[in-house]
Amino acid sequence: MSQRGYMNSLYEGSNGCIGYAFTDAKDDFLQTELDSSSIDVLNWNILKGDRRSWERDFERISHRMDLVLIQEAYLKSNVLDALKVDQMGWIFSAGFFYAANNVPTGVLTASYVRPLYCRALRAMEPILRTPKSSLITKYKLSDSDEVLLVANVHAINFCLGTVSFKSQALELKREMESHSGPMILAGDFNTWSANRLKSLEEVTSELNLRAVKFKVDHRRKFFRKPVDHIFYRGLEVTQSKVIRVKSSDHNPLIVTFRIAEKLRLFSHELSEYGLI
Repeated sequence: MSQRGYMNSLYEGSNGCIGYAFTDAKDDFLQTELDSSSIDVLNWNILKGDRRSWERDFERISHRMDLVLIQEAYLKSNVLDALKVDQMGWIFSAGFFYAANNVPTGVLTASYVRPLYCRALRAMEPILRTPKSSLITKYKLSDSDEVLLVANVHAINFCLGTVSFKSQALELKREMESHSGPMILAGDFNTWSANRLKSLEEVTSELNLRAVKFKVDHRRKFFRKPVDHIFYRGLEVTQSKVIRVKSSDHNPLIVTFRIAEKLRLFSHELSEYGLI
């Protein structure tokens, strides 16, 4: 399908989100719930898909993922074609549109499961005056009454001090703190300074989130500090890895989660009593 055809197929969702579904019903995806026993998550800043080998790497790495979180998703034809391969639906939060071709760039979350909710957030880069976007989505989990919240973030990069960075983090916190269930917070947080990392950790601590650890940590570093992170709560990590690539200036992060045992047992007890 041409880029124009894709763009004509986009539909405006609620709360500033833009979506694309591969079924005839614009608000429908192929599945209704995530498998709570195994949720494969890919997080990757794709550098707009500009490098020659990106499509090949993306097809290989994203295959059979349950949730694909992309930063710098520039919706030109090669990115849209790559997203089509596994026939995932997706939700998009635009940072801005390029004036030359009216094509947006931002963050994108793809899945086979139709989200229950989405909300797009934007924060202005103080120096460049171009917005950075974030995206909140929520998904039903199988065999559970829990709902998974997923936050896909591209954090402010170019600013003096941390005031704007903290402001964006606090806006995310306000959106997320009312959710009582499991969470995943992931993205390119541009934590290239100790003060930025400290500001982020203050927010994740208040939300009771833990950082995913990587035994072999190939995350790309700027000023010797990793900028890509995945945080979680109410879940257990069964596998985590970072894949080295040359098709972006960031390496993709892959994590497999399952719902935490105590939450699974609690949901099972509610089910036994006919409460869910």
